[in-house]
Amino acid sequence: AGSVGVLVYLGGSLSRDFLGLWLPDQMSTAAGALKAVLPDLSALALKDAVVSHAAIPPEYLLFMTTYSVGWMGLTLILAYIAFQEVDL
Repeated sequence: AGSVGVLVYLGGSLSRDFLGLWLPDQMSTAAGALKAVLPDLSALALKDAVVSHAAIPPEYLLFMTTYSVGWMGLTLILAYIAFQEVDL
């Protein structure tokens, strides 16, 4: 589970240009498609605003909460589908 988490984090945070530098064209296209499906974790980064003492708009906090809850819900639904027991 930890390895999958690291892969999702790296896949979601690396830029498409960076992936294109190190991967062949076919793999770069596949990595770009995978990046389009994975959550964009950079949307949750608040480090710059906190370090510069900038005010964080309430709309952004609402967006972050909705985005996080949406991805958690999707993950739970996919886990339920993958691990449900079906009697044959």
